[in-house]
Formats: sequence, C-alpha cells, structure tokens
Amino acid sequence: MSPALPHRVRAEVEKVLGGSTSRGARIVGAQGAGGGCIHQALALDTDRGRFFLKWNRGETGAAFGTEARGLEA
Repeated sequence: MSPALPHRVRAEVEKVLGGSTSRGARIVGAQGAGGGCIHQALALDTDRGRFFLKWNRGETGAAFGTEARGLEA
C-alpha cells in the first residue's frame, strides 16, 4: 500500500466504497496520480474495481463540492 494514503483515509474509503454491505471494500493497491499541487491524488485498485481518490488533510469538503459543481457545469 502506498505510504501516501493515511490509515484513517484508507479506512473511510474502504467503508464508503463498501456501500450498504457490511464487509466494506478492500484497497489492494494504489498509484500516485499526477496533477495539482494543493490536494493528494491516487488511483486505487480495490476488490470492487478501480477508483480515483482526491483528498486534502486540511480540507473540510467545501472546495471539493465547488469543484464537483464546476465539473458538472
């Protein structure tokens, strides 16, 4: 596992990707994803498929919501 993925982030991602199942999902690999300089980004390989994860240690979520709305537009 990539050391760039903090344990608490990993645990939350596995829980969310598990959806309504009680077993969650399991991250089996991660690769750095290039891009911006503000947020961390990884391509995650899981037992549920491949996902893109972007996070920031100090971000409370507002910036990501704004970015999502911009991408949708």
